[in-house]
Amino acid sequence: MRSSTPATRLVAGVLCLLGAVLGPRTVSAVTIDFSLAGSGNLGVGTYTNGPVTADAFYESNGIFISTGVTLVVQNAADLHGFGVCSPQESGCASGGIQSELDNLGPSELVRLTLAPGWRWVDVSISALTTVILPDRGQLLFANGDALPGDLSFTTLLTGFSALNGTEQTLAVSGDAANAPFLYLIPGPLITTNNDDFLVWKVTVEQGQAVPEPAIALLLGVALAALSVLARNRARRK
Repeated sequence: MRSSTPATRLVAGVLCLLGAVLGPRTVSAVTIDFSLAGSGNLGVGTYTNGPVTADAFYESNGIFISTGVTLVVQNAADLHGFGVCSPQESGCASGGIQSELDNLGPSELVRLTLAPGWRWVDVSISALTTVILPDRGQLLFANGDALPGDLSFTTLLTGFSALNGTEQTLAVSGDAANAPFLYLIPGPLITTNNDDFLVWKVTVEQGQAVPEPAIALLLGVALAALSVLARNRARRK
């Protein structure tokens, strides 16, 4: 029985590695429930859980800022997740509209930031009312971390309205699924409509993907090893 040559062993090793890389890839999905982040006014405007960070902002002179703004947590029937308490609001910790993401005065905003290597699956919202006029809101995405001024700078992913119920799950797909930033804001940019809701949950997933350059490099190594093996056999003949 012939013993395997170094070139043969190299080819076998590379082919096994390619099989592992190109074979089925496991995907791990994680759901983060913001209603479990605490109770009432957190006293801070930023919250991080695993690969997701939530930041609170409010509009001041046409731009969104984080100075003095805090996240507020609710967890009751049909009232789950993060709201925003801006400096102009009083009674933010006592529940009600002031404790939600609203546009009663200056419009408020929650930005969700995702760690590299993950992608968005969906976002759930709560505390929507179905009375006329129904609560409305927008879900935006961006590849840069700049905050919207008049919110015209970024692409609208989807719009939602309370007509479908008091809690909804908004799917994130296409380019938005791989964008590092999502933005939730109440209303269609009109601050007199009393739109308000809570950012409840977010689901993200991570796949064991290998960058295409790495796959190309492995294929190159395999082909080079096969070439060496072929030349060695030709010489022996």
